[in-house]
Amino acid sequence: MFIVSRIVYLKRRFKGVILNIILNDESRTVAENCTVQQLLADMDIVGQRLAVEVNEEIVPKSRHDSFVFSEGDKVEIVHAIGGG
Repeated sequence: MFIVSRIVYLKRRFKGVILNIILNDESRTVAENCTVQQLLADMDIVGQRLAVEVNEEIVPKSRHDSFVFSEGDKVEIVHAIGGG
């Protein structure tokens, strides 16, 4: 039920095509033209120290607002942990 309501929400919000991506080994739907920055905002993790990898390539923070997902992208988001 949650997935169906999320798809309806996304279609109403973005009035466009819905893409399927794999996020940290789980299926997720995003709107067409969704950027890394938008995904992070939807997950409420903007501003946190993290790394984003798409299809085994790091997406630099400088590209988060312009990198657009494609159907089937495999996305990994890892939180950076400092220590010594």
